[in-house]
Amino acid sequence: MNKAEYTVIYANGTRKELPADDRLTGNADVERNPGMTRHYAFLFNMYVMLQIFNEINAKKLLPNEINVFAGFFNNWFFIIVLLISIGFQVAFVQIKGVAAIMKMKPLNLVEFFITVGIGMSCIIWGKFLLFLKPLLYRLLYQAAPTEMVQ
Repeated sequence: MNKAEYTVIYANGTRKELPADDRLTGNADVERNPGMTRHYAFLFNMYVMLQIFNEINAKKLLPNEINVFAGFFNNWFFIIVLLISIGFQVAFVQIKGVAAIMKMKPLNLVEFFITVGIGMSCIIWGKFLLFLKPLLYRLLYQAAPTEMVQ
């Protein structure tokens, strides 16, 4: 293959020439509009961090199980899956070459840790909902007519 063949991409069945500065990466929009993709990277990372911390939170679902990290290191398979998920997420959002493939601009450390903090908030929210659940049931059953409760 010659150099000209690397610069041709197929879009909608037609041949399209890429700009000279972006022949190998195909990320001209990312370089020209850096703000366009940073907020997508922030939202994507926040969503994945919420999912990762929800996995941790889902291990303990009973109201009397307050500490979600109790017995955390007893299940090595769960830890390996969690570390692989976190590793791929860091690669997708932080490593410049991988982030460019994903059409995102890497986050700085402050933005990254803000998304981790937002992800951690689901642990607190989950425990709040577990404590709120019995109260809501009591309120609903006391307010309901007796023939509906039976």
